[in-house]
Amino acid sequence: MPADKKVKGKITENPTENKMEKDDWCLTNTIQLSPSQTKEFLSFLEQNDAKLKEIIAKENEERSRILGKVYSLILSWRRERKAKEALITPEIKQDPKPPANNGTSIPQGKYYTITQVAEMCGVTVRTVTAWLKKEKLHGVDLPGMGKIIEEKELIQFIKENRQRLMK
Repeated sequence: MPADKKVKGKITENPTENKMEKDDWCLTNTIQLSPSQTKEFLSFLEQNDAKLKEIIAKENEERSRILGKVYSLILSWRRERKAKEALITPEIKQDPKPPANNGTSIPQGKYYTITQVAEMCGVTVRTVTAWLKKEKLHGVDLPGMGKIIEEKELIQFIKENRQRLMK
């Protein structure tokens, strides 16, 4: 410790003194003490060495106890989750059902898209969509792709609505 400085108890940050020691401790803030203060501080640490070690041991015990609680909570949550899964899983394993076929079967025939029907009837796609919603015209719904209209259904619709379509 330098003896020429007379500032007592001042905290200084000196980046050149931030060197790692062998036990991985690193001083980032240092307190400048006079030689007499340093001796006093060291004697205080030596006198209270047993008490300081006891405090450290108690802190380690408390840390271990808390960590043990955390681990036991995690394990109990895991057991609860597995128990819930066990209640659900056997039902699925005991009664395997084939996946439902949500696909649409399309009968044989010729089909047109909404756009093609709109062009053939001389109307907009929006109009054809409205006919389908109002069920004036029936189509087959292709999930994720839209609807298609069977040729026979379109011919029937045109015959029934010829006068309206000619306007």
